[in-house]
Amino acid sequence: MKTKIYSLQDENGNIRYIGKTIQYLNSRLSDHLSEARHGAKCHRCNWLRNIMARGKWPSIFLIGEVEGDGAQEEVAWIAYFRAKGIKLVNGTDGGDGVTGYKIAEETRAKLSAIRGEKHWAYGKHYSAETCRKISKALKGNKCAEGCCRSKETRKKLSVARKGKILSEEHKRKIGEAGKGRYPSKETRRKLSEAHRGHVTSEETRRKISEAEKGKIVSAETRIKMSKARLGCLGPWLGKHLSEEHRRKLSDAHKGKHHSEEQKHKISEANKGKHYGPKPRKRLF
Repeated sequence: MKTKIYSLQDENGNIRYIGKTIQYLNSRLSDHLSEARHGAKCHRCNWLRNIMARGKWPSIFLIGEVEGDGAQEEVAWIAYFRAKGIKLVNGTDGGDGVTGYKIAEETRAKLSAIRGEKHWAYGKHYSAETCRKISKALKGNKCAEGCCRSKETRKKLSVARKGKILSEEHKRKIGEAGKGRYPSKETRRKLSEAHRGHVTSEETRRKISEAEKGKIVSAETRIKMSKARLGCLGPWLGKHLSEEHRRKLSDAHKGKHHSEEQKHKISEANKGKHYGPKPRKRLF
């Protein structure tokens, strides 16, 4: 993926803003102007509104194209022009984050005041008709197609979310929102193709194993799972693997043997479990 590093200049040709984009430059300039016209409050938008109020227009120029997301290059160019004494209207030091951006105490107080029940959207819900229109409008939208977050961005998101625990109310809402939703055949086909040939690394397997160790499903959770499955016949009921599929499975497992450590783990995990004719005690 190639990213364009660009500058915005005033009517006199003075550089005032450095940015990055994968769009055409004219499209990016239109986005900036539209944001300013709609009243967005930031240094860049204030500057653009000031230019337009004088009947003038800003211009956009390409500085260069780079491979990847261009975050480091944007930071470097901003630092370069600031070192030259150019007063940029960039609100941050550039890159994927908000390094260098400082929220004023007054702004913090306003943000705090509008949250919760005082927020204008608190308790409001889109109607089914509005949801349908939004869904229809977004179908086929390819504006973000091909855009991938950089490894650095993904790492920052991962670090930011670590240690966050969802409340029971939040979990319940997520559960309710997902009830009755089933992926279409087309979606299942795409998921299947996307995962075909994917092999989980040993490092990932180790992390999953470590994360699952010591987890015990509570009696309440088991009851919920059992109730949810009542009447379900199972996805494999009545289905049979083809001879070709069986052959592939057989070939894939040929020559594989459990190590002594694996045998020991399996033995420890199965201790206390009963698979005989004695029925398990019902939870409800």
